[in-house]
Amino acid sequence: MANKPVEFPIFTKLDNNMVREYLLKLNQYLNNFSEFTGITNIIIHEDTLLEIFDRIEKRRIYFHIFYNGCKMGELNEGALMCFWIIKLCPFTCQNIPPDILNAKIALFLLDLFDNPKI
Repeated sequence: MANKPVEFPIFTKLDNNMVREYLLKLNQYLNNFSEFTGITNIIIHEDTLLEIFDRIEKRRIYFHIFYNGCKMGELNEGALMCFWIIKLCPFTCQNIPPDILNAKIALFLLDLFDNPKI
């Protein structure tokens, strides 16, 4: 079992399939958000989203390493996504302050993750 930093591989850039998976999920959620709230023309800052996806995957690895192979559940993943959306504000829209818009999106997503049948 590894316990020294040099024994762990360096985290690399996410592969295109993983990024595509995240984007597909998020796109579905954003479409639901737009239908529910009527807020359209949301601008997505891709670099920030990629940073969010990267941080979530690093946390997934953290769970595996420090919790003896434990897998991060969907609710944990959703909560992390919401945290980073609020923190990094990857979405903007004209006439809505970015912090308010991102908080609304995060709350909407958290509700979806908590109640997947909605």
